[in-house]
Amino acid sequence: MPLAAANGVSLMLTGRAVPDLLVSGVSGRDCSIAYLDAGERYCRPEPQPVAQPRCTRSLGSVDCWVGPVPGNPPPQDVGDARPAAPVEPWPARAL
Repeated sequence: MPLAAANGVSLMLTGRAVPDLLVSGVSGRDCSIAYLDAGERYCRPEPQPVAQPRCTRSLGSVDCWVGPVPGNPPPQDVGDARPAAPVEPWPARAL
């Protein structure tokens, strides 16, 4: 009876039964018996990192690569701005 009560409280608070919480905690993955009921695996696969494209300026356009960028050294990314030249105050420019 205490195990059923613990499962009931766990389901209300977390949406998972106590065994699901234990397996998820030990494996570090998202595991639930509800996934089996939906026809999926008991534990969800670990998310794979998505490769972000790297975009550089080209002649009149922008080129984007997912792999290594050609060139030695590789060109600057489109979002990289060159540092602005320091501007002298107005009286110094007038002289």
